[in-house]
Amino acid sequence: MTGWLDFELGHRNARVFDLAYFLAGLLVGKELASDNIAAWDSIYRMFLGGYNEVSPLAECENVAIPVLMVAIELLFVSFWKQQENIAQCEQARVLAQWLFDRYITKSTVV
Repeated sequence: MTGWLDFELGHRNARVFDLAYFLAGLLVGKELASDNIAAWDSIYRMFLGGYNEVSPLAECENVAIPVLMVAIELLFVSFWKQQENIAQCEQARVLAQWLFDRYITKSTVV
């Protein structure tokens, strides 16, 4: 399933890519402390709940969102490494690892 949604550039893509990009982006620059995670979990659920009211996601799309969040952060690891920005590279790596551990290895979805 594809659709149009974009927060930056217009293109046709898997519609959950922008959802994953937005949700992962909310964590960038934030400490992965319990209050921030609790707030993010709430935003995650409300955002996807609202989206689903307008345009319901298929189960495979819901499952793909965490995988895409990890992939997006890995893209940033590569980007920041090429830019020789070690601090941003490490921040993206830590976030990718956190998302992977939380969603991929434990197979849980918020």
